[in-house]
Amino acid sequence: MELPTVTTINSPVPFSLTWPTGQQSLAIRTDANFDPARLAKMLQIPIPTRLLMLSGGAGDMSLESHQKLKRLFQAIAEVLAATQTTVIDGGTKFGAVSLLGEALAHTHYAAPYIGVLPAHAETSPNGPKGEEVLEPHHSHFVLIEGKEWGEEVRLMYGLADYFSRQATSVALLVNGGSISLKEVEQNVQQHREIIIIAGSGRLADELAAAVHQPQAAMRDRVATVVRAGKLTIFDLSQPVETLATLLKQRLKSKA
Repeated sequence: MELPTVTTINSPVPFSLTWPTGQQSLAIRTDANFDPARLAKMLQIPIPTRLLMLSGGAGDMSLESHQKLKRLFQAIAEVLAATQTTVIDGGTKFGAVSLLGEALAHTHYAAPYIGVLPAHAETSPNGPKGEEVLEPHHSHFVLIEGKEWGEEVRLMYGLADYFSRQATSVALLVNGGSISLKEVEQNVQQHREIIIIAGSGRLADELAAAVHQPQAAMRDRVATVVRAGKLTIFDLSQPVETLATLLKQRLKSKA
């Protein structure tokens, strides 16, 4: 799918994407410094009462763990649909984002599902760019005019901060690498609880281990997150119903 371009970043214009299923998404091109409140208005996104920030991937994961995560995301999707929780994530059809998008497609989910990503960042050396691998179940995309992964974090969490002033919000970390650590740090700065899926690999497991043994943290940034953040560990071996119950509790409306 060839996406429209915009000639003036300071005056971005929303445009529609139509998927083979007939579903449409509303997208916009802008830079990382755009005003979140104005962006939400231009994309016709109402202020939510509940918000989930999803971070992570599925790198270096066993088939067994991937299957467990698939079942876990089915339970997560049911909670998000029942509570009509707005979701913000990285928007590409890989890893945790793909699992959530596919799971939400089998529910009655009707809340905004927002993907924020650098439009021109390569997913692999000489591979497709971010805007070429969008996860099709999103209702909205914010395409940052950038070439590096991580450039999107500023505006992504600008939106999160803007929405969270009136919304109950929680973050979910699955697996993840260096960009996910930046997102985790933003969640900590915004005083957002982070549910860490232990057993999903990489950053999630590193943080979970550091929570249990803070003195064993190998990286200063991880130690800082453990010391300053509100972290809740959910082990992938636990029943999915346990996480569903936890999410329902955390997503109770402020009202």
